[in-house]
Amino acid sequence: MTEEIAGGSGGEKGAVASISKAIAILRLLGSANAPLTMTEIARGTHLTPSSCHDLVSTLVSIGLVQASSLGKSYELGARTVKLAKRALHPSDKFHEVQHSMNLISDKYDINLTIYQPFGSQSYLSTIVSEGSAPIRIRLSPGQEHKLFQGAAGRMFAAYSTLDAAEFTAQLDRIGVSGDKAVAAFRQLVADDKARGWTEDHGVTQRGVAAIGVPILTGDARLLGVIELVMFQRQYEHAPIAAIVRDATHLAQEVAGALGRTA
Repeated sequence: MTEEIAGGSGGEKGAVASISKAIAILRLLGSANAPLTMTEIARGTHLTPSSCHDLVSTLVSIGLVQASSLGKSYELGARTVKLAKRALHPSDKFHEVQHSMNLISDKYDINLTIYQPFGSQSYLSTIVSEGSAPIRIRLSPGQEHKLFQGAAGRMFAAYSTLDAAEFTAQLDRIGVSGDKAVAAFRQLVADDKARGWTEDHGVTQRGVAAIGVPILTGDARLLGVIELVMFQRQYEHAPIAAIVRDATHLAQEVAGALGRTA
């Protein structure tokens, strides 16, 4: 790569700058609704035309970006898509998990999402299944949420190993502050953990209810959370005990797919 692309300093600092610019290109292409021309990529990433051309050419050569069949434009390459899928579905057994999720989703006309920790301050949807009802709540893989947000977040809080200051900081991110509110939240998630599932009614999304069921290792460490989502009016008449039971069995299957049952 040229010195301009490397940030003008060469060595390790220049390499980091090049990586940052390459990531910016991948993010731009990933968020675009259609392939982008070289000019659009340069403009969207604030790169000079020459730097943009060299970086895109490098990304194409390693399969992370590919030329579009629609003309002189570019899109994410097959290798990037494979890497993303591998990150969301780390085991081939997740194909079986998807089937099991679909069965539960169709059985109760609800949506299921598997959430896993993403960094230290959030969690990410990795697999989604939507029910067969004509009106559905739209969910998609790759959605990021604050660590303690919603029904899934309450379960992450229930199994959290954060110290008191970090725990309080995460609560502040979702608008829970003050000694009384923090104490009430701690008691709530302790009760959730003892019961084995959490529930959320319209807090994350108005008119929507959610149930969170933990995905645990054999020694009771949290790997993730299965969240089951439905409209509030459905929840009021739903067989909650049966839904939780089926979700708990699914959680064991997911733990097995992750290879973390013992």
